[in-house]
Amino acid sequence: MKTTTEDKAQVANNITPDKQLQFHICLSDAVTEAMTWSLADMECVTNKLEKEIYSITSNEQQQY
Repeated sequence: MKTTTEDKAQVANNITPDKQLQFHICLSDAVTEAMTWSLADMECVTNKLEKEIYSITSNEQQQY
């Protein structure tokens, strides 16, 4: 089951050892998954972040 970063942060705020271990396992799983991404996957995420933060991607900026 995939969880959001916000969910993971909330788990980390509950400092019980079980919750802390669960958070570290989820974080490790997320890192492992990210390392298996293709270049196209990373570009897609980058474009989404650029759109969210700047409202325009670097590719779109180059067109102007």
